[in-house]
Amino acid sequence: MARQMVINFGMSDIGPWSLMDPSAMSGDVIMRMMARNSMSENLQHRIDDAVKKISIQAYEVAVQQIRDNREAIDRITEMLIEKETITGEWSQGFMIRACRTWI
Repeated sequence: MARQMVINFGMSDIGPWSLMDPSAMSGDVIMRMMARNSMSENLQHRIDDAVKKISIQAYEVAVQQIRDNREAIDRITEMLIEKETITGEWSQGFMIRACRTWI
């Protein structure tokens, strides 16, 4: 996903344009490999760095979300261990109660 963000959608410091050769969007594996080889090594390295940066940032956000919501995650885990299933009604009630205590 991060690679698509960089190559297809221009969501990086490299530039706001698509870096993907149209033939690389083919379902053919060989065409995709040839398109990658048509990029300079410098551009490939910059793309890899941008993908790594996005991945690291996403990981950090995910870890922080888990830390911030650890209590709720633990409660849901306990409920799943006890009952093995959670209904939509239980989930909605849990979220309503959680929002009231967190606000």
